[in-house]
This record gives sequence, structure tokens and C-alpha cells, in this order.
Amino acid sequence: MSGTIIVGIDGSSGSQRALGYAIMTARQAGEKLLIVSVIPHSPHAFMSVREMEGNESWRKQQTAHAENEVLAPARAKAEAAEVATEIRVAFGNPAEVLSKMASENSASRVVVGRRGQSQLKAMVFGSVSGSLAQISPVPVVVVP
Repeated sequence: MSGTIIVGIDGSSGSQRALGYAIMTARQAGEKLLIVSVIPHSPHAFMSVREMEGNESWRKQQTAHAENEVLAPARAKAEAAEVATEIRVAFGNPAEVLSKMASENSASRVVVGRRGQSQLKAMVFGSVSGSLAQISPVPVVVVP
């Protein structure tokens, strides 16, 4: 294995296309996948970052949902294509989290879908893909 491709997914159709692209690319390049589901925090959310960090039951519920409904099927898809895979749930600003993971894991690139779960929110507050492209230490592939 020569490197790691990070793919951010949220269960949306856009993130599923990004996952498919990342699997194909990882298989061709002999790289492994780090599939990440980031539970976002928005400054417009009802809970502050501190409240989210301290609310253990909420974190457990969100983590279980991400692991079972989003990441487990993604891992199965990648492993069926014979791609080494790791999954991870994280909390925070998705662009910042994915950028930090790219640095920490010496990733070759980060793959995301153009649009995720909250299209209206992205139009008003900015998209994860746009923000990530500006701050990532590695190339970002935005899959339409």
C-alpha cells in the first residue's frame, strides 16, 4: 500500500458517488481508504460545541447511527472491492476535521461529494467541499 485516500461520507447520494470513486481509485492505486463520517457542528445549531462534547447520550446515539447506517455499508462495499478500509466517526466542522485527518494520516487526497445531506444549508452558509478545497493540505477531489 502506497498511501491513504480519505473519503468523507454522510449517507447522501453525493457521498455515495464519492465513495464509489474513492474505491475505484484506491483499488487502481493500491491505496487504502479511510472512510470518515463527520457529525457536524454548526454555529446555528441548538447545542454549542461544549454542550455537544458533554452530552454523552447524544454522542453515543449519533455515533451508533453513523457506524451502523453510514459507515458499515460503505466498509462492506469497499471490502467487496478488495480495498483495505478503516472507518471513523468524528465530530466538528467537516472541512476542518477532514483536513486535519489528511495531515495526520499522510493522505494522498481527500474525496467528497459536491453536495451532501443539507443542500439548503450549504447554499446559505457555504459547502464542505468548497471550504475543504481551500484549507486542505492535500488535493481534494470533488465528485459531482
